[in-house]
Amino acid sequence: MMPWRSFGTWSVVCATLASCLEWNAREANALSSCPCAHLSLCLPVSRTPAFEVFAFSPSANSTNWHYYDFDTLTTIAWNLDKELLCHAHAHDVKIVVQHNFDDVHMLCDQAARADWIEATYNSIVDNYADGVNIDTEVAMSGTTAKCQTLLVKELRARLAASKFTRHAQASVPFRGAPCSDAAGSQVDYKQVQMYLSDPDSVHGWDPMSQSPFLMVHTPNATWQIWYDNVTSLGVKYQMARELDLRGVGMWHVDALDYSGKDDPVASTLAMWQALRKAVPVAPVYKSID
Repeated sequence: MMPWRSFGTWSVVCATLASCLEWNAREANALSSCPCAHLSLCLPVSRTPAFEVFAFSPSANSTNWHYYDFDTLTTIAWNLDKELLCHAHAHDVKIVVQHNFDDVHMLCDQAARADWIEATYNSIVDNYADGVNIDTEVAMSGTTAKCQTLLVKELRARLAASKFTRHAQASVPFRGAPCSDAAGSQVDYKQVQMYLSDPDSVHGWDPMSQSPFLMVHTPNATWQIWYDNVTSLGVKYQMARELDLRGVGMWHVDALDYSGKDDPVASTLAMWQALRKAVPVAPVYKSID
């Protein structure tokens, strides 16, 4: 686990904001209110890793991020804590905002797409972010699905028009199928650990998916919970390496137990150690210019 560390010394990008002629008015205004110790930390991360470790961090107003491994993560999504932003950028870790297009019936409306795209650009700039995660969990098909593809193409064109957002990430659901995973309920891994210690719970292992599950009995119902642990994640990480995949990620990084703080809980430390093993021994960074 990587405890909180000071930012260190970073060079200032411009002698004055007035000399940053490449920024438009909105970008210059945002940079004038940079919350970080150095202006460079409010600019997008200038390099991108050859292997991505993408973490969703949905817990706002939380100190969990103080105990993330910033030597392993490459992108953190959704958490817009400005102290996190400064610390992440100091370690070349990207921050991406969330902006969904949930009114999917409007996807084929050019004006609606244009408004959404401009709002997305504004959110990236105002939060000094490195991109956007579009997490629209609504089933769609046919023309609507094609219009979502058009939306992403138009977004890319808009972001490319600005120096600030030229290399911004735009991540979207990969499947493009008429289905949604917004069903059922979830529990954090720390809660799973409590269930595992219950002598009345039944533990199982699925050989097809190489994943564990457990049966939890309550007075009113029996619950089946599927989850990942160090063993199952090790199998998935190994597959990522064997198939030369672009990276790995998880939903979500705040599901672990950070109550130990600088003396991490054993299960939490083990999960971070397993994640670190997923990364190539010598991470390679590629220029984005």
